[in-house]
Amino acid sequence: MSVSVHQFDGGLHLDHHKAMAMANPLDVLPHPQKLFVPLVGYRHQTLEEDPSALLVKPGDFVVAKQRLTQFRNTGFAQVHAPLAGQVVGITTRSSIKYPNRPMACVEIDVDTDQALSQFPEDIQTEWRAGEHSVEEAIQLLDHMGITGQGGAQFPTAQKLTSAMRGIETLIINGVECEPYLACDEALMRRRPHAIVQGALFLAHWLSAKKILIALEDPLADSLGATAELFAPFLAASPSGVEIDCVTLPQHYPQGAESLLVKTLCGIELPKGHHPMDAGIMVCNVATAASICDACVSGQPLTHRIITVTGPGVRSPRNIYAPIGTPAAELIDRAGGFRDHDNTVLVGGPLSGHRLQDPHSPIEKGSLCLLVTDQPVSSDASAMPCINCGYCIPVCPSRLLPQKLYQLASHDAHQKAAELGLNDCIECGLCVAVCPSQLPLLDWYRYSKNEMRQERLEKEKANQAKRRYEAREHRIQAQQAARELKRKERQERLKAQHSAKSELEAAIARAKEKKGESS
Repeated sequence: MSVSVHQFDGGLHLDHHKAMAMANPLDVLPHPQKLFVPLVGYRHQTLEEDPSALLVKPGDFVVAKQRLTQFRNTGFAQVHAPLAGQVVGITTRSSIKYPNRPMACVEIDVDTDQALSQFPEDIQTEWRAGEHSVEEAIQLLDHMGITGQGGAQFPTAQKLTSAMRGIETLIINGVECEPYLACDEALMRRRPHAIVQGALFLAHWLSAKKILIALEDPLADSLGATAELFAPFLAASPSGVEIDCVTLPQHYPQGAESLLVKTLCGIELPKGHHPMDAGIMVCNVATAASICDACVSGQPLTHRIITVTGPGVRSPRNIYAPIGTPAAELIDRAGGFRDHDNTVLVGGPLSGHRLQDPHSPIEKGSLCLLVTDQPVSSDASAMPCINCGYCIPVCPSRLLPQKLYQLASHDAHQKAAELGLNDCIECGLCVAVCPSQLPLLDWYRYSKNEMRQERLEKEKANQAKRRYEAREHRIQAQQAARELKRKERQERLKAQHSAKSELEAAIARAKEKKGESS
């Protein structure tokens, strides 16, 4: 299959630093003493929105892979115990994805005597069509808690439900464009067959005709071409499905969903539209491998690879760790800090954000802990904007970053939205080229969060209004039903009284006739 590669607007060529983490073999974290398994939706919906979902209580002993929740809200993915242990209860921890936001977690005292976790080997079984119907697949993926593992954490069962019609092309995203991230790189080098098999399962359910495995390959010279690892498994695709592995040139932020669609398919998505609107579905390589594990071996999503790297950590590496592990334990596993003046970023150097609490647990979409030896741009270090315009040509969304900054920093969130703030993919390129060191991305996220909170408050108010109106309707219906019963009872009493009167009159007439005859 010949694939034409298209160029998207903006972006930069960045030097990669993936070899830093890839220099050490993939590591498996020894069992932590405690796990804090997050109970949040993909947009940080809280347990309060589905309080009856929890299936365990304090004191319960859980086994590894045991299901902990029964969420009915489609914004949540089901949660499982990564390791055996005793449930302490529901505790609150700061979210690693959304700084300074508390989230409910199932706290588990881990049984440290159990066998150590092992990174799963690549699968040996071949793809078999028709083992799961679409309905069974949706139910299975929901039950196994599979989510997008590229960062968004959108429940895969819900994504599959939304994409049931008109998907022609499935893109498996292995483009790990952030310079330090290497968790997908490590996975692709260890489990290419599982990734291909997961992609084939998805294509079967979606009736997709084309699968494109997309990747950048910055380590091809030192570690060998990643695309060659996929080659033996591409020929085994079922009839009617074309599958190819496409190596893209390094150009940040190539891995963004909308840009990947432009690069591989030549389609520029209109503002506010998603790839599925164009008949395309994008799925991360780690998600594809998890889909394969769920289908082939019944493995729920309980562990993931996370990159711990950067010049500020002693022994950078990729670590296979259970969901709910505190970030501090992962940094310790990578040798700890080189000195005491380090900053930890969650994610890459461009799109990441500062880790506020080292005890925050990793989530299903956590990718990287980057320990820097340089201060991160903040309001304290920022200088006034000089309107140089450097941020405009690098913006892949073709926005006006300096204008959005002015609006966001003055709480003009609605005006920022009208200027396209919600189209910002948060790549961080505007920050990278800003000579004034303005924390532009922080302000965009702040503004988006304020609008999100406003929408949530409105939604809660609307829900309260609907509940009130439903209650009033029930009360009115109950009153109307009682009134109807009262009227029916009165009618029956009147009918009974009328019947009694008629009976008495008939008796009187009979007596009168009897008297006349005598």
